[in-house]
Amino acid sequence: MVDQAPPAQQGTFWVRTLAKGVSTVGAVVASLCGIFVLISFSAKCIAMGIYMVCAGVCVLMLEATFLFLFLDLGKWLDSKSDSIRHWQKMALYFALCIPSPMIC
Repeated sequence: MVDQAPPAQQGTFWVRTLAKGVSTVGAVVASLCGIFVLISFSAKCIAMGIYMVCAGVCVLMLEATFLFLFLDLGKWLDSKSDSIRHWQKMALYFALCIPSPMIC
């Protein structure tokens, strides 16, 4: 029987840190772009701006869990976020970013 490492230990330290850092920067950029898109006269673009800000906060909740530890949900996410595999997080982030350019 092959012993597999737990999902939190997949990859080296620098790979985990780089993935967490890139995701956090992407979430901040998505939120800032969402705020910028909110300055619009189109209802669809305003809705997508709100969606982008919410998507950025969702990514921050998974990657920068220390920002949300004051919430009960933050404590639960902190314990669960390291058990999610990197490819699963990537698929979630990719799915979150698809609707914005298609609608606005």
